[in-house]
Amino acid sequence: MTKWKYMTAQFVTTGLGDQAQAEKVQENMNALGLYGWELVSTNLYHNHDITQDVLIMFFKKPVQEDGPGAPRLGR
Repeated sequence: MTKWKYMTAQFVTTGLGDQAQAEKVQENMNALGLYGWELVSTNLYHNHDITQDVLIMFFKKPVQEDGPGAPRLGR
């Protein structure tokens, strides 16, 4: 059975219609892909504290079988 680890990445954006902003996000995604991270999902939300949109991306990659055991949650 495949075991997974997960990661999130957040990017403050003025809108992905801006080509330079979209290219920055793409560069970061490509860098994560080189390290084995696969994009699973995205969500865009408006952060009222900073009055800007934030793109949050969810990534996963397989855990090496010889890696550490399951983490202890809810300490």
